[in-house]
Amino acid sequence: MNSGTILAVLSLATAVGNLASYYPKMTSNRATLRPRREQALMALVLLLAVGAFFLHPGIIGYILGAIAIVPASLFLLGTFTSGLPHQQPAVAVDALAPDFLGWTLFRSRTTFGNHRLTRDGCRNVRSWQRWCPRDERRASTR
Repeated sequence: MNSGTILAVLSLATAVGNLASYYPKMTSNRATLRPRREQALMALVLLLAVGAFFLHPGIIGYILGAIAIVPASLFLLGTFTSGLPHQQPAVAVDALAPDFLGWTLFRSRTTFGNHRLTRDGCRNVRSWQRWCPRDERRASTR
């Protein structure tokens, strides 16, 4: 076995190991859109395989290098093109609130579009939207 074949075997082992460690994240939907560590390892696989080709590894080395290049290039293609476009958040602190009508506690209509959102305001809006038994108990003991 010459050094070209060794590099081809290393490139294939790195590709298989990287895919084996990434597969559970992908199937359990915990994978990031841009997995930097895995992308760097697949770029290393490509470099090792190309380096092996320059060292003339023999027929076995050429086959192993080609087998390593295919999943590495497909992985890099898939992960580099899977990003979402940059979007502004719908609601931000110190931004104007979305313009919609609502009812006050005194049964009068009001608009929220001219109010600025604060951290406490965002927290209060979220807490108004769901019922909390602890708050109900606290109110009944007063």
